[in-house]
Amino acid sequence: MRRIDLRNKTCPLPLMIVQEALDADNVGELLEVVCKKEDFESIKDYLSELNIGFREIYGMDKLCLQFSIPER
Repeated sequence: MRRIDLRNKTCPLPLMIVQEALDADNVGELLEVVCKKEDFESIKDYLSELNIGFREIYGMDKLCLQFSIPER
């Protein structure tokens, strides 16, 4: 599983990085996106619009989304 840590990025860069990861030719690759609260909802909304299922993980100092890259 590849981890992408977006906690030190500012908007709109986190969403752009997730878009780039999804555009990669790594179909089936598992990703874990670690982000700040303000980016968490927008990334969830984006994945939902693309019908990509994800797992939400809530930690004391971080929020994570886990998902796999789908076929296009």
